Order: sequence, then C-alpha cells, then structure tokens
Amino acid sequence: ISCIVDDLMTLYLVLDNNVKQIASMMLHLNKYPTVYAKLVKEVRNTEITDLRSLTSLVYTEKVILESLRMSPALLRSTRQFVSENGKPQQFGGYRFPSGTHFTFSQYLIHHDNEIWENAEMFNPDRWTPDFKTDPFTYIPFLVGPRACLGKHFAMLTMKLVITALLRNFDIEERFNENAKPVIDRGRALLRIKNRVNYHFSPAIQGQKIEF
Repeated sequence: ISCIVDDLMTLYLVLDNNVKQIASMMLHLNKYPTVYAKLVKEVRNTEITDLRSLTSLVYTEKVILESLRMSPALLRSTRQFVSENGKPQQFGGYRFPSGTHFTFSQYLIHHDNEIWENAEMFNPDRWTPDFKTDPFTYIPFLVGPRACLGKHFAMLTMKLVITALLRNFDIEERFNENAKPVIDRGRALLRIKNRVNYHFSPAIQGQKIEF
C-alpha cells in the first residue's frame, strides 16, 4: 500500500509542477516571439502519430530544457553528508563533520553567468548536440539516487501539452507587465505573480476564444 501511495504522490507532484512549468514557459515564449514562431512551425509541420514520434520534436525539447533552466519548479534542495567512517571530511579547504546538511539553489546555479553564457537570456538554441554541461550545473530534477522519479514522465507530459496547444491554437498574451515568476519563500517554489490572461485563437478559421 505504501508503495502505491508514494507512486500516486509522485504523479500528483509531477502534474502540479508541470502546470506551473507550462505557465512559466508561456511567459518566456511571449517575451521571445522568434522562439515562439519557430516552436509553432515545428509542432505544426511534424506528423505526430504516436508517442515515439514525439522524439522528432527536437526544438520543442530544447524549449522545455531552457524553460526548466530559467524557471526550475524547485528553487532549493538540501542534502546530508554522511561520512563512511563517521569522521569529519575536508572539502574545498573546509572541514565538515558527518551529518552536516548542505543547502543549494537550483535557481542560482541555473542563472550563474560563470556557468551559462548569457544566463538571463531565454535561448533554446544553446542546447545543441555538441553542448556539454556538468550534470551538477543543470539540475531541475536533481541528480543521483535522490533524483526525481517522475523526470521522464514530466518531460513527456510537457511535450504532449505544448504540442496539443500549439497545434490547435494561436496563443497571445494580454500584456501584463506585473506578471513574472517569483520566489515563494515559504515553499521554496517558483510561481507566477499576478494573473496572466491569454487569447486562444483556433489555428483554423473560427471564432476567437478567450480563457
């Protein structure tokens, strides 16, 4: 029973974070219309017949990866250092006893100009096949044995939702200069501050729809 509950909780958290992630992605796309146009072109010109065919949406995946870099759902995490022999160990010139807790910020790492070129720019084209980065500098799902179990499900879900939306609608934001991702310090999450309204226009001829 406990395993089923854990799996259901993982599914819930993935879906909940995906909603926030897609909302952040739409804000980025609105600020970069060239990226939006390129994304729409790929989605509408690619034949999608099954889940495997989603792998052909190369630029779509780049947009998702860049959105996760710019706006990771989880802003900070904590790990506990446990020494194999129970004795203090030295790292970077500092001595730490076994049991020390370390807190690090995914958001700050992802926005560090010493790691990422033009870190504050939303640039999906940085994710070329030749692009290499240290696995500990891109951690929207964390890494290692405590990495998010729902990583692949989350990526698949985001790709499905974005593809379904852009294949069927032209999306235009009703400009809200106060809408932006902000830090929810109480929950260590990134959320959208202030309401954002979008116009959804059917990709085929028809009446304009507002959500």
